Order: sequence, then structure tokens, then C-alpha cells
Amino acid sequence: MRIGSTAEIDIMTVMGKGITIRGVIEGDVTPAEFIPYLVDLYRQGRLPLEKIIVEYPFEAIEEAAQAALSGAVIKPVVTFNRSTVMLTTLRLYPT
Repeated sequence: MRIGSTAEIDIMTVMGKGITIRGVIEGDVTPAEFIPYLVDLYRQGRLPLEKIIVEYPFEAIEEAAQAALSGAVIKPVVTFNRSTVMLTTLRLYPT
């Protein structure tokens, strides 16, 4: 599914059958349990992050999104440099 995609649903079926529609981020895990588990896997050499992650500078965020959508990248990670963070902060919180 592409970013910005829409889906049509039959609202009467949803209401009549008591169906719940829910978005999920990070699967359906408890981060306090799952993150230490992932760290342990990485330390054991069983989670090859260097093969999964591709870093993109913030300026290439659209490229990162397209790479994820196309399946070219498993986990794009957008990074920020100090000047990007400062500029964004100034735009959000002008003095």
C-alpha cells in the first residue's frame, strides 16, 4: 500500500458485525520487553542490522520512503545533522 492510499469500507458491515479497524506501529509488542530482546539478538550476532538498515539524510526523506515502498530497502533510517535539527526547531518555535 502506498502512502496516502485510501480504502473504501462498508460502514454498515463494520458496525453491524462490531468490526474494529486499527493501525499498528512496531507490530503489536510491548517496547519495554521487545527492544531488550532485539538488543540481545544483535549482541549475539543474530540480528544483522548492517544488512537491514540503510541510512538516508533528512534531505532524502522522499527517496527513503520510495525505497521502502518499492521493497528496495527493508528499514530506511532518516538521520538528522545538527543544522537540520536547529533549522527545524527554529521553524517550529520561532523566537
